[in-house]
Amino acid sequence: MKTLMLIVLLFANLAIAAPSLVYHGRILKPNGDPVTSSTVIFKTQIRSPGAENCLLYEETQTLDLSSTNGVFVLTFSGSGSTRTDSSGYSFQNIFSNRATFTLAAGQCSSGTTYVPVSTDARKISISFDDSSGNGWEPFPTQTLAYSPMAIEALQV
Repeated sequence: MKTLMLIVLLFANLAIAAPSLVYHGRILKPNGDPVTSSTVIFKTQIRSPGAENCLLYEETQTLDLSSTNGVFVLTFSGSGSTRTDSSGYSFQNIFSNRATFTLAAGQCSSGTTYVPVSTDARKISISFDDSSGNGWEPFPTQTLAYSPMAIEALQV
């Protein structure tokens, strides 16, 4: 398993028509050397915060880290990403705390519905595959709290 040193900066980009989030980090090997693969695939999931744990959004991005010293920048819902979930909800809408989400069977750990309360955040899970043969390696799950609220404010 890779040692992960992250300097995480998460921004809501509201200056363009389609809101996006930006995540910055750095991946280091256990010996302290940076991951420098030319093909690193990142899988990002945004999930509901409660026990229902519903998959609201999932995408993949492939980045070349061969000249970045292990540093990466992920732009969720950006032009370089491929959406892989089937929720049917837009990136902007998955942060709404004013609507009920009904999802297909198997998309939630419990049930098929997520009913957010006004103060709900979202969880973000990111994993990567650096083409070394070790498969997917997860980052610790994090809570998205304030940047998504800026996206939610667009809907008011």
